Amino acid sequence: LALSPADPGGFKHPLILLLRPLAWPFLAAGLDAKQASVLVMACFGGGTVAICFLFLRAIRARRPEAVALTLLFAVTGAQIFISIIAEAYGPAGFGIAALWLVTAHRLADGRARLWRRYAIAVFCFGVTLTNVMQVFVAELLVSLREVGPVQAVRRAIVFGLVLSVLVVVLAAAVWHQELLAALHDPVLALKQIYWLRTKGYRTGAFQVARTFLAYSFVSPEYDFVHLPEGIDMRDFRSWRFAPVGVVAVWCWLGSTTTTVTRTSSSAACIATRCITTTATARSPTLRRRPAYPLNPTPSTVHSGPWVARGWMSTTMASWICWW
Repeated sequence: LALSPADPGGFKHPLILLLRPLAWPFLAAGLDAKQASVLVMACFGGGTVAICFLFLRAIRARRPEAVALTLLFAVTGAQIFISIIAEAYGPAGFGIAALWLVTAHRLADGRARLWRRYAIAVFCFGVTLTNVMQVFVAELLVSLREVGPVQAVRRAIVFGLVLSVLVVVLAAAVWHQELLAALHDPVLALKQIYWLRTKGYRTGAFQVARTFLAYSFVSPEYDFVHLPEGIDMRDFRSWRFAPVGVVAVWCWLGSTTTTVTRTSSSAACIATRCITTTATARSPTLRRRPAYPLNPTPSTVHSGPWVARGWMSTTMASWICWW
């Protein structure tokens, strides 16, 4: 973000050099490259917290619950670390949050928001290319609400073709020297790409689930992992907690399990009501007195406020232990 000469960051982060102008004001203020980069990460972290609040409001969460859940998100270990470490995770999280904020608005009012969709898609792909899969998931989700599956796939293909043109133009501007070298020796370029594959220690499905569920709020003590590139990375995936951390992480897991259970029960109840409504509307004998409205109002199906209250009340012990 701020080193001179610039480090392109590898093919996994193809357009991240385009974020360098964000560090220029901090460099002009006399800060060094590391300080400027960290402040850029802090800006992305603060922006992600703001988008979290806007997303909660977009899905009709009330303001008290939206504020409470946003504060909870802001103090989680994952959000704090990616807001202070100069890595791709901060901008990637910001892009994904912005993507689903726009998607929530599109599902609510049906507006296309074309330029925002392409801008966010280019951003997600440029920061970490695999994040573009979330873009297509969002596109299919919105399209399936409006048209059939075949037409939704067609829309996604057209969106992908236009996105590819934009990405190729920007990639040519960022990687022009590397692309010219690849054209001179394509075989060598393919070999280099092959040897850039991820090697070394791999985690299983249980470790991934534990990392995302348990460590997202309560961070363990860090450990060192030696990477194939010769770098010693500080790793936060080992189950290493101080006594107060053990209490906090189990309180957090208990509250998460309670929330998932309540949300699943609420979803099952809503699905049952919708099925009952449809059957009642189609039955000649029961059509006179429908059990539930055919088109449930937001107050009928909206269970966000009480889920949020339950989440906050059951995680209060985790807050105390975390602090």
